[in-house]
Amino acid sequence: MDECPKCKRWALYYNPPNETLVCSNCDYRKPIKYEDFIKEKDTINDLFYPSKKKKFFFFSTSPGHLTGESVLFAEELPEKIKKIEFRIVEFHFHNGDFEKWIANVFKDEKLANAISSLHGKNLQGEALRKELYNVIVSNLQK
Repeated sequence: MDECPKCKRWALYYNPPNETLVCSNCDYRKPIKYEDFIKEKDTINDLFYPSKKKKFFFFSTSPGHLTGESVLFAEELPEKIKKIEFRIVEFHFHNGDFEKWIANVFKDEKLANAISSLHGKNLQGEALRKELYNVIVSNLQK
């Protein structure tokens, strides 16, 4: 989430179906195309995190259906996985999205391979969430 320009709280999120930035705390709304939203996010990140690898991971329920949730750093991924709906976790896991993002953005093949190794276990729902969380946390700490 981002800071709302109106109420100054960190409650601003992107609503993909309406192509709108929305504050969950006040009545702030700003129409914005997805492409412009991405450019705006990258510009903000250049200012605050100039030395960090930056490429957001946007969560979706299916191709083209974004939830408005995102993470910028690999370290944010475990907590987000704990909080989002398990069907969203399953969608990205079964598409290999998590390991692709980790490998392509952070060049962390070890973590990407650890996530990929879970595919043979036929995990679903909360069992998948728990195992994925544990694998990511344990590999980030090494």
